[in-house]
Amino acid sequence: MKINITRSEASGAFNLAGNSVTYYSGLGAKYDVDENLSLIGNYNIGMTKAEAGSNSFFSNVSNIVTDSFSLGAEYIGAMRSNDRLGFAVSQPLRVRNSSADLTLPTGMNNDGSIIYRSNNLSLAPTAREVDLETYYGLELTEKSKLAVSGVYAINPENMATNPNEGLVLLKYSRTLN
Repeated sequence: MKINITRSEASGAFNLAGNSVTYYSGLGAKYDVDENLSLIGNYNIGMTKAEAGSNSFFSNVSNIVTDSFSLGAEYIGAMRSNDRLGFAVSQPLRVRNSSADLTLPTGMNNDGSIIYRSNNLSLAPTAREVDLETYYGLELTEKSKLAVSGVYAINPENMATNPNEGLVLLKYSRTLN
C-alpha cells in the first residue's frame, strides 16, 4: 500500500495509514493597477491528519501543515499591443510544520529481545524553495502564440544543500480550424 501526501510516497516500514484526511483552503486576488498592469497573488494552506500504519517505524505523527504562495505582476502591451510581460515570486507546496516519532532497533538483549530507541523528528524541511519567474508572450497571428519564460529556483526541493537551478522554456501554440 502506498500513500501520497505532498507528492511523497511511503510504504512498508515507512507507511502511513490509508485513512489520512486533508483539509485545504486558498485565497487569491488580482488587482488591476490600470488597464495594462495587474498585480496577482495567492496563498494556500492545508492540514493533513495522518496516522502511522501498522508495522511502521513511525508513530505519534502530528498534523502535517503545508502551504504555498505566489506573488506576481503582469503587464499587457509592454512592446506590442498584444503581448504580455510578467514576473512572479513563489513558494511551491512545502511542509510547514509536523513531527513524528521514529522508532528503530538499536541492539539485542542477552535473552534475544530487541532494544528499540525512539526519536522525535521534524518532518518540515530546513530550507524554503523560492522560485523567481519571468515570462514574455505574444500573439503572432490570430491563431498562433509564442511565449518564453525563465525560472530560477533557490533551494530547490526545499533543500539548502541542493544547488540553485535555472530553467528556460519556449512555447509555440497554434489553433487548428
